[in-house]
Amino acid sequence: MTPSKNLDITGSRHLIDWFQNQQISLALTTYQSSRLFLLGVKPDGSLSGFERLFDRAMGLYATPERLYMSSRYQLWQFDNVLAAGELDKGYDKLYVPRIAHTTGDLDIHDLVVDKNQNIIFVNTLYNCLATLSERHSFKPLWQPPFISKLVAEDRCHLNGLALVDGEARYVTAVSQSDVIDGWRERRHDGGCVIDIKTNEIITKGLSMPHSPRWYQGKLWLLNSGEGEFGYIENGKFQPLTFCPGYMRGLAFSGDFAIVALSKAREKTFTGLALDEKLAAKQVEARCGLMIIDLKTGEIAHWLRIEGIVTEFYDVQVLAGVQRPKALGFKTDEIQRLITIENDNHKQNALVSIIIPCYKQAHFLAEAVESVVSQSYPDWEIIIVNDGSPDNTNEVAQQLINKHSNKKIRLLKKPNGGLADARNAGIAIANGEYIHPLDADDKLAANALRNLVALAMEQTSPCVVFGSYQRFGVVNTRFISLDHYSLKNLLKFNMVHANSMFSKKVWQMLKGYKTEMTMYEDWEFWIHCHKYNIPFIGTRNIVLYYRKHYDSITANNSAKKHNFFLAKIIYLHPQLFDPETIREAKLLINNQHD
Repeated sequence: MTPSKNLDITGSRHLIDWFQNQQISLALTTYQSSRLFLLGVKPDGSLSGFERLFDRAMGLYATPERLYMSSRYQLWQFDNVLAAGELDKGYDKLYVPRIAHTTGDLDIHDLVVDKNQNIIFVNTLYNCLATLSERHSFKPLWQPPFISKLVAEDRCHLNGLALVDGEARYVTAVSQSDVIDGWRERRHDGGCVIDIKTNEIITKGLSMPHSPRWYQGKLWLLNSGEGEFGYIENGKFQPLTFCPGYMRGLAFSGDFAIVALSKAREKTFTGLALDEKLAAKQVEARCGLMIIDLKTGEIAHWLRIEGIVTEFYDVQVLAGVQRPKALGFKTDEIQRLITIENDNHKQNALVSIIIPCYKQAHFLAEAVESVVSQSYPDWEIIIVNDGSPDNTNEVAQQLINKHSNKKIRLLKKPNGGLADARNAGIAIANGEYIHPLDADDKLAANALRNLVALAMEQTSPCVVFGSYQRFGVVNTRFISLDHYSLKNLLKFNMVHANSMFSKKVWQMLKGYKTEMTMYEDWEFWIHCHKYNIPFIGTRNIVLYYRKHYDSITANNSAKKHNFFLAKIIYLHPQLFDPETIREAKLLINNQHD
């Protein structure tokens, strides 16, 4: 299920770049609209949103392969069923609800998994920390010193829980009340932080505190009634950033904090200092996310949600995940998905990386290592020594020995040029998809994962391409997708030679034309249109393209450019107008004369 149509999701200009640079995705819960949200990045570089419905979804905790979530009367365990690098329709994590513990309605807020793999949760209704019981609704573990009795009376509104070194250590409460619903009378300044190891109240005077988290040696939290994100120092709350909304849900990635915001929707969240601050700033409370730079306190990026969802409770970082998905119970997908433990079957397609090398042995290791470090696992490398006079054979063999557990081969042949070298490598390739890679270039992180995900969505042979970053004597980014069209392709080549295509495409075209000692890739892409081969692009950076003065293209004169462009026109006259064809033939004839 993709996000509801009655949701409007907008983000700051570089939010997706931030997701990609951090190599994370996010999981969020909202109890007001009973949803588990998963946010990531699609292979085409746009925002991926996914939702599942779970009644009153609240507390959330992520481990590398699991999600734990509380709902109205159950605590759920979701297990990822995809192997490393495996994809399911373009998703690299598939969370399946495997276990549901029926707890009854305890109003579970924060939950964590400690270093001993015990699930510990804030039992807000009973004013205590608790864990699961095999026979009962819960097993109490700790209660604040001011709570005299475990009864189903939300007295202090215990809500937040922080781990330190894998052990439950700090909690937040809205007040120190010991009477039913007494916390509501102290929403403005009764909030506190408690060290459960010593029972000491280490900070007082907070307004509706939430989401304590220990990170980079500090205890961070949300002073929600004041709209402040900050940390505890010497028993005092030190505000760092004001956020325009009621804050609940806090996570971290690198030097950034991710804060979830809600709109005020009921009396509990109104009449606080936050309202006055929002009015003074002439802004309304928002629902969404704020990405805060911990070094400066500035809001670096943001995401805003309008529509059916007006609040969030928790947010978790899914490290190393690009695009997550979860199963729910509203479709029949959950009854059709069957997985088998220790099943070695892979749903990935093999990609053959073809690396021609001629007088570039000194760059070869960088190219190969960029493939080895890919998160997508199903690849082979074929290094083609195109009669190079340098030590290409020795360098290639060293790399093969270094990565003896990887599929890397060396093909030696007489010098025949780039088109001939690529053809020779592809001819012996086993992959369903081919990805040429020049010896002096490098694949970007997750390049294969992004490109394969796009390719596998197609039902016919295709070409998939992305953006590239120049480096060396020039350092600029080129967003290929912004320029691609057949009309533009006939004028200039915006699809990089190091792009992926189905091996069937190469077979249909009978390979690269070896007489094209320049622009062989441009001719190849134009030739694809004779067979209506689809070109699928992503804005993601997939390649680092080295620019140096002694490159082949840098040394080509305008005369050579015109000649080989004329050859392309001559080879594909059906795509050009009669006058362009006439001029091309004239240029070729004059060149031969």
